[in-house]
Amino acid sequence: MRDWWAARHAPTKALSHVLLTALRIFSRYGSRQSATLAFHSLFSVFPLTLLVAVVVSGLLEPAVAQEQIANGLSRLLPAETVTCLRKPRRSCDGKAYDFA
Repeated sequence: MRDWWAARHAPTKALSHVLLTALRIFSRYGSRQSATLAFHSLFSVFPLTLLVAVVVSGLLEPAVAQEQIANGLSRLLPAETVTCLRKPRRSCDGKAYDFA
């Protein structure tokens, strides 16, 4: 076995050291780094959603874009809110708003 291991290239011999170092670092800092990744992922969803909405509304006509955005948000929002979004240029409180 030692002869086989001695015949390996230097990167292969260093693999065990790299794996042990990775395991040691993960055991010390893994949960903190996981929490950091989850935190930044969660707070990047809203700006990404806004970016998609702007791009969709720029490519499509405003009425079509509003319908597409409402369809996408219907998976995430209550039905009453989606109904309000589908009303063209009118809010649920009866006041007219012009988004154009």
